[in-house]
Amino acid sequence: MKYGWNWAAALLTAGSAAGWVWFGLRWPPDSRESAFQYMYGISLTLLALGVIWTCAELKRRRYVRMLTAWQQAQHDPEHIRLQQRLLRSEGEAALDAEAASLVCSFYEGWAAQWQEGVLPLRAFSGSTAWTMARLYRVLRPYIRQVRNERNPQYALHFERLVRRLRRKYKLRTGSSRKSHKGR
Repeated sequence: MKYGWNWAAALLTAGSAAGWVWFGLRWPPDSRESAFQYMYGISLTLLALGVIWTCAELKRRRYVRMLTAWQQAQHDPEHIRLQQRLLRSEGEAALDAEAASLVCSFYEGWAAQWQEGVLPLRAFSGSTAWTMARLYRVLRPYIRQVRNERNPQYALHFERLVRRLRRKYKLRTGSSRKSHKGR
């Protein structure tokens, strides 16, 4: 559930408010015991709210850490160099296997984070989405080869993420060499 903690906290708050209104109508309490029960109920409600908000804050911090790590990894000079090497080899028969493997592994890891719900789809928006789709098109023959030879699940998360990005952002990644041949 996307906003599970927020909904749980809202329901708990509404429930405790309803309880306070109900007990407030009976104030002053009939006896000392009912006053203690009332205070005990309020304490438990506040404790539960504190636990829920703490869990939500921990989840938010994890999200921020992962988003920061994604942004930093995306701009790593080594990763950029590998991407450029692959994109320059677009359309050639031989693909650099080492660069292809490293780039596939990189995007596979981050796509798995997306699929687990740690990173949102919008983390891959803009030029990143277009670059990923273009790289996937270049890497597709390598991915198919690895799937046929060794691992049928190779780069599956990466493929799913690229398909989702293409649908959401209506990406078209036609070959730049084919489109400029007529000039």
